[in-house]
Amino acid sequence: MTAIEKEILQGGLCANCECSGFNAKLNYELDLSTKKIKVTDASEFDSTDALKIVLVHVHDKEGEALHDKIEAQGGNVEIDVSALNLKDLSLLVTVVSTNGCKADLSIYNLGNTALNGEFENKADQGNRNNI
Repeated sequence: MTAIEKEILQGGLCANCECSGFNAKLNYELDLSTKKIKVTDASEFDSTDALKIVLVHVHDKEGEALHDKIEAQGGNVEIDVSALNLKDLSLLVTVVSTNGCKADLSIYNLGNTALNGEFENKADQGNRNNI
């Protein structure tokens, strides 16, 4: 893809949108006893924007993956990860707003680090219109 094509594509996704009030934030909890991970949206938007979708991907070091989505602001999804290697899970999410603002967030080595926490990506940190 050329730079011109990328600019046209980005403009079509978020033509003149303002993402300064967009703060993609999620909470996660990995419960090793039930072998489930819960991801909850905690994103913030300005008054003219809202959550469109959160795409959630969980994978292990062997390449096995599970996918789900959150479609309501403040909503959550619980994914059964019993088929994955719990010692080395990665959580990758994409948050998309109704105005076209987008942020990609990730946490790695969940089985080896914190089993719960929060991760975020603010629009003022250069995350506007990522492709």
